[in-house]
Amino acid sequence: MAFAQEPQSFEIKSKVGNLNTPSRAYLIYQLGANRVIDSTFITNGSFNFKGQIINPTAAVLVIDRFGFGLNTLDSTSDNLSFYIDKGEFEINSKDSLS
Repeated sequence: MAFAQEPQSFEIKSKVGNLNTPSRAYLIYQLGANRVIDSTFITNGSFNFKGQIINPTAAVLVIDRFGFGLNTLDSTSDNLSFYIDKGEFEINSKDSLS
C-alpha cells in the first residue's frame, strides 16, 4: 500500500557579494511532477527562498547579475547545483555562486 507523502517546508537564506536590483536570483527544482522556477530580486547581496518539497530534491540556483531574465542566461551563468531538503539552509559567498 502506498502512502501519500506530505510536502515539507524549506527556506534558503543567501548572501552573494553586494549585488542589488536589477540583479535577480532564480531557484529551479522539482515538486512531484512539476518543475518549479522561483525568483527574487537581490538587495545588498541578500535573497531568500521559501517553498515546499516532497523528498530531498536536486536544485539549481542561478544569479542573473544584470536582470536580463532567465531565458537569456546560458551555461556560463553564475550557478550552483545542490540538493534541497526540509529545514533551513544558508548559501553565502563573497562574490559568486560558482
